[in-house]
Amino acid sequence: MTRILGICGSLRADSYNRQLLAVLGEYFPEEVSFSIFDAVDVPVFNADLETDGDPAAVTALKDAIAAADLVVFGTPEYNGSIPGSMKNLIDWASRAPNPLHGKPAAIIGGSTGRFGTAHAQLMLRHILVYMHCPLLPGMVAFAHLRDSFDGSTLTDDAIRGRLEKTAGAIMDWLAKVEA
Repeated sequence: MTRILGICGSLRADSYNRQLLAVLGEYFPEEVSFSIFDAVDVPVFNADLETDGDPAAVTALKDAIAAADLVVFGTPEYNGSIPGSMKNLIDWASRAPNPLHGKPAAIIGGSTGRFGTAHAQLMLRHILVYMHCPLLPGMVAFAHLRDSFDGSTLTDDAIRGRLEKTAGAIMDWLAKVEA
């Protein structure tokens, strides 16, 4: 069974990016186990916290990444970059034994602004290349999301269609990377 992990860069309960990840997960084949990591309890990175071993939430993060065949990062964009919460997760995951190193990854993201998350995705791509993560080619960014949801329900069929195509592209690309 293929295991895909979603990591959301927003801690907000009604995060558009968490919702985009959830919809993306609906389009993976049945033989795929898809889950979204809950990052709420991951502390701000501080090497002093490693003295007695990783905090429990960090161990859970590293274990989830290690068990996944691919990680999909869902990132918002704050001030033209990735949010601190996303960088924090990557900083923790990069510590020994560094389960993120070389892990196949994909990036999606959306925002209410006109550029979607184009700038944040470029920054995140740079960080993940540094981590030697093979990355799904291209950018999957969604703009003007405010009108695309009714509560927590994605109502925009065009976005649903793009997410469905993205799920297929991820599966095709992962098969090539693993070959």
